[in-house]
Parts: sequence; structure tokens; C-alpha cells
Amino acid sequence: MDYIERAREKYGEESRETGRKARSGRARAWARRVLMALVVLSLYAIWQDRALAPPVHDWMQETAVAAHGLIEGEDSLSGIWRPSGPAASGIRSPDEYNAITRWLLKWTS
Repeated sequence: MDYIERAREKYGEESRETGRKARSGRARAWARRVLMALVVLSLYAIWQDRALAPPVHDWMQETAVAAHGLIEGEDSLSGIWRPSGPAASGIRSPDEYNAITRWLLKWTS
């Protein structure tokens, strides 16, 4: 009896299959992560240099302008994302800070 036959008797064919499935699952998970990283890095490079892909760069610029318009619009999401009232103007009373921040503010003024 050779090594392969003993291994088949000891571990069976199923253990080899489960090991292969586990390895292929890990490989697919890493492949997904690497693909996402490549896509993000490619889009970042296109954002920085229009010559790489002019249509994609133009589309990204238009999308950025549209998103900025939605955020800054009066009837849109600006009220949710930006605070209003005294906190938005930067005026805060010293009582609103915690003790450590009040102590640090004494040294800056």
C-alpha cells in the first residue's frame, strides 16, 4: 500500500474536497478585496489625471458637482448634515464643553 492509498483510507476523499473548497473560498474572498482595491485606485487615478480616461473623469466631475448641489441646496440634505443655530456659527458657551476642554481653552486664550 502506498502513501496515497493510506491517505485516502485515513482521511477519505471528502476531507480533500472540503480542504479544496475552503482554499477556493479564501481565494475568492481575497480576489474580491483585490478587485475592489483596484477599482478604487483606478478611479482615484482617473480623478487625478484626466488623460487616463476622459469620459470617466468628466462623469466623475459632473457627479461631484451634482452631489455638492444636493448637499448645499436649501430644500435638501443640508439641514440634516449641517448643524444650525448657535453651534453652527461657532459660538458656544464655556459650560457646553467638558472639564478637560475648558481647562485646555484656558491655556489657548
